[in-house]
Amino acid sequence: MDILLESIKIIDSKSPYHNETVNLLIQDGFIKEISRKKIDFSGQVFNCKDCFASLGWVDLWADFCEPGFEEKEDISTGLKSAFTGGMTHIGLIPDTNPLRNNTGQIDFVRSKSSDSVTDVSPYSLITKNPESRDLVDLYDIHNYGVRVFSNGYHRISSDVLNKALLYSASRDTLIIQRAVSDLDLQASMHEGYISTTLGMKSQPSLNEYSKVESDISTLEYAGGHLHISQVSCKESILKIRRAKDKGLNITCDVSIAHLLYVDEHLVDFDTNFKVSPPFRTEEDRQALIDGLKDDTIDAIVSAHRPQDVESKLTDFQQASFGMITLPIFPSMLLSLSDVLDISKLIEKVSYNPRSILKLESNSIKEREKAVLTIINPKLEWEFGLSSNPSKSSNSPYFNKSIKGKAVGLVNGSKYEMQF
Repeated sequence: MDILLESIKIIDSKSPYHNETVNLLIQDGFIKEISRKKIDFSGQVFNCKDCFASLGWVDLWADFCEPGFEEKEDISTGLKSAFTGGMTHIGLIPDTNPLRNNTGQIDFVRSKSSDSVTDVSPYSLITKNPESRDLVDLYDIHNYGVRVFSNGYHRISSDVLNKALLYSASRDTLIIQRAVSDLDLQASMHEGYISTTLGMKSQPSLNEYSKVESDISTLEYAGGHLHISQVSCKESILKIRRAKDKGLNITCDVSIAHLLYVDEHLVDFDTNFKVSPPFRTEEDRQALIDGLKDDTIDAIVSAHRPQDVESKLTDFQQASFGMITLPIFPSMLLSLSDVLDISKLIEKVSYNPRSILKLESNSIKEREKAVLTIINPKLEWEFGLSSNPSKSSNSPYFNKSIKGKAVGLVNGSKYEMQF
């Protein structure tokens, strides 16, 4: 694989070429040359005017639904969505049917994704099923190359978390616990002024931050590495910030949608805004942004959750949780650049999640492995039926014109361009 990227801006805070427009030559999966001058090259050349390249993006939390729920998404369409989302690596939650709780299911995902430019980490369940208190064979699955364990949309109890973290401390594995569980959400939205005005069943922030506090106490006792996914309220941020100040090995992420939306967006009962955890107040949203700024929040995730039409085209109370975000993730991320520097945003989807997953973190400089996400921030396009790589369309952006798109991925010896 020999390609030349001409006139491409580098956004990589650890690169000596940060914020510069250069020509970048890739040979045999490595960055051969970076120059501010023209590079003589007889192979394939891409004109990257108006585009920028950063270290390859990583998504810590996505749902590709296969096996068992292929009517919503499958691994093939999920990986196509990952491309448009700019992801060179993606972590898949294990909420499938059958459940991903053994090496056979790990093999299934690996075989279905082996040809993709996007690398995939198939997470394993922590327990044999979401209702069980019996751990899976952590030792066997870990020896099979799986480092991340999570019960996906379901949380595990403190005693089970204690056992999982004790194993994590001895085997250098990562335990991901969601801030809330779908099972906790008998209500459809955040408890506050909007839910009272609409007369909707609701759940308070207490439902989340009390569980986060409990998880932190368990981590303090057991050790290990705990990652809390999709925090959504200011109190959770405060508790995680204090835990980090105490030196606990805790990381966390926020979903891209929770940085953009609040409970007021639900006043029209658009089921595309029904997500888990629910959108909370503007004060909570600002606290999430502040948490990104001071590095309390380590990463931004897609929380990509496809739903078929029937699951959303129903009464709001009965509608399923979730929003698809991967196909338009770059546009959503870039829209935050007015409140957070673009370099900081990119660190939250590149260096930080790579560190959490213990992936190789190369910067964009010569002789480093080429792992790049290429974005055209000026490209305007219609997100609709013909341009949507996902099987599902549960997004408030659907059939709307948006700005910003991934146009290329380079992942070592593999690459894909859609200029």
